[in-house]
Amino acid sequence: MIDIEDLVEYLYKEGKIRRHRGVRGRNIQITCPRIHYKLNKRTGEYEEHLENRPSLGILLDEPYLFFCFSCGFRGTIEFLVAELLDIDVMEAVRWLSNRYEFDENSYRKLNEKAIARIKDYEELFGEKVVFKEYPESYFLPFRQIHRYTLDRGLSEDIARKYEIGFDKWQRRIVMPVRSDWGTIVGLYGRAIDEENEAKYLYYNYTDEMQIEGFDKSLFIIRSKGEDKKDIAVVVESGLDVPWADQNGLTEYADVISILGSKISPTQASKLSRYKEIVIGLDNDFSGEQGKKLMIKMLGNITRLSFLQYPKGVKDLGECDKDQMIKAFKERKSVLQESIRNLQIKVD
Repeated sequence: MIDIEDLVEYLYKEGKIRRHRGVRGRNIQITCPRIHYKLNKRTGEYEEHLENRPSLGILLDEPYLFFCFSCGFRGTIEFLVAELLDIDVMEAVRWLSNRYEFDENSYRKLNEKAIARIKDYEELFGEKVVFKEYPESYFLPFRQIHRYTLDRGLSEDIARKYEIGFDKWQRRIVMPVRSDWGTIVGLYGRAIDEENEAKYLYYNYTDEMQIEGFDKSLFIIRSKGEDKKDIAVVVESGLDVPWADQNGLTEYADVISILGSKISPTQASKLSRYKEIVIGLDNDFSGEQGKKLMIKMLGNITRLSFLQYPKGVKDLGECDKDQMIKAFKERKSVLQESIRNLQIKVD
């Protein structure tokens, strides 16, 4: 259906791929299009860089899976094409169908088969996969909407839209954490009992119903919507995302939870496509440290600004609609704030 060698050669000639190694066994390797980060051991700071050595493999045969061994970016070929051409996924499917003359419906059926095979990356690419993936049925025991969710002000419609459920064994409000291609990789849980020492937990259940953690630094929770926004508001709590949606903030920007205050290189790579990133971390010490890390990692890549919450308000989840929209519209530029602080010191 798709000639992967032809596709890679075309994208290489168009300047969308920096380097490729040609066919190696069952796959062809190219440079990953995402910005990667590495720790400079001398300075202790993360530095962004574009890959020069190919580390992303694409299967030559159906279902055309790809996997970057460096950053973990993976999925089916339309996600890679969307990233390379800076278009949305459905546009990428149409682009592929026009170039290789196949029916979009046929491709969707192939894609459904691909989702079932994503768990086979370790076998297909010979690399160890750093997280597990689960079928949709995994979340079925948690789909009940708990009263706590509604008492926080979230509507039933929003709760269903964001799959906010309840884990009766851990007594937590839960949301599924998903990979870039939509599979469930774990649970984000918020304790409903205030005496619970672990307010937030990122976990899965084993076959023996024991809980185990997963690496949350590889994932984000993103607001749901058809439009691809140029601006992203970054928050800590996963539950702040549906709250922002309910209050209209997603009309202006995507809202993204990094599942804590400390952004990881993988998460920063996912955010690097936005023209502006608005830092909306918590108004406390951890949030301030997280803000400094985001500026360090993303300041040279995109425009940065930040929200100033009203006095006495800790985070986006404590804002009402008017406060939220006002804070967004009156967001402060990180660059201008830095210049202002420098002028104050000089004076």
